[in-house]
Amino acid sequence: MATTFLILFLFLLFIGYAILIDFYRRKWKAIPMFLAEDKDPVTKVAVIIPFRNEAVHLPALLHCLQTQEYPKHLCEYIFIDDHSTDPSVSIIHSFNLSFPYQVLSLNELEPHLEAGAHKKRAINAGIKASQADLIITTDADCTMSSRWIYRLVAHYENMDTAFIAAPVKIISKKKSFVALFQTMDFLTLQGITGAAVYSGFHSLCNGANLAYSKKLFEEIKGFEGIEGTPSGDDVLLMQKIRSIRPDTISYCKHPEAIVSTAAVNSWSDFFSQRIRWASKAKFYTEKNLQTVMGGVYVLNCCLLLLVFKALFSETAASMLLIFFLAKILIEFPFLNAVMKFFHQQRLAVWFVLMQPFHILYTIIAGGFGLIGNYTWKERKHSN
Repeated sequence: MATTFLILFLFLLFIGYAILIDFYRRKWKAIPMFLAEDKDPVTKVAVIIPFRNEAVHLPALLHCLQTQEYPKHLCEYIFIDDHSTDPSVSIIHSFNLSFPYQVLSLNELEPHLEAGAHKKRAINAGIKASQADLIITTDADCTMSSRWIYRLVAHYENMDTAFIAAPVKIISKKKSFVALFQTMDFLTLQGITGAAVYSGFHSLCNGANLAYSKKLFEEIKGFEGIEGTPSGDDVLLMQKIRSIRPDTISYCKHPEAIVSTAAVNSWSDFFSQRIRWASKAKFYTEKNLQTVMGGVYVLNCCLLLLVFKALFSETAASMLLIFFLAKILIEFPFLNAVMKFFHQQRLAVWFVLMQPFHILYTIIAGGFGLIGNYTWKERKHSN
């Protein structure tokens, strides 16, 4: 009787899941590829880059910033050192940068900084120090095309928007299983992000590639009200803006706007990162986002429960195979559309193999995210 109820419940969940994923697929494909007119930009830009112990990654980022095709007199770069213990600061100064930049020390700016709010404090300090109209945030382990700033500014100037979520992809020189897994998982998240933002269905974005007007940031009083959470410089800020100015939010879907970020190298780092992301969920106030996350989590928990039932029941085993195939058929068309945009179709061959691991990962990361305890950048966090 319990097995029958579980199967019927999963059947209903899968109907809803199929509708949801097809909605994301259709909205992702509907996002227009914005083609800017060939005209000179006029917006003053500040690129804000918080960092902590990023000596390994900074040279690649600095090279990308050095080659940006954006007028130097309209752009400033502000690096904020979040208590680094490696040579990160000296690397920036020794790079012979040809553009105006500042390196701020969070330790000097806020010596009594409360635990857990470091990145938002760093971004806030950078915004205060800027003279720009448009704030662009990225991370120190990222790289981007030489047209990255130009593309975001063109979107900003032509689309009557004040908050821009933009695409991010994971790259890794290592062909390890953990690198492949997180790359594919991230592709799904990016597709959902674009579809959700374009449709206005719910908030989702990534702080590695965001742009918003300084005026809007000041209008909503920045991170006030969310400053105490360890993470949330992206989604929680977007959620706050959506509650006040939903008409100002857009998504920039263009290959030149893509930012690439480095894959983590171990399962422990991967789960710490994903638990950190999941820990923000308890601060989400949007009902649509809460419903989607809750429904997907319950579906995966039920699938895992059916795996245990299948060990003792042929019926459960047969239904598990059917649901597993249904999950593949539901998800692949959406993922394939996203992979095409990011030119990562070669990963499709791993899709089926990743499925069992993705179910386990969703349950583990989501469960520990609710607890909110994790370690990141040599710091222990708790919510």
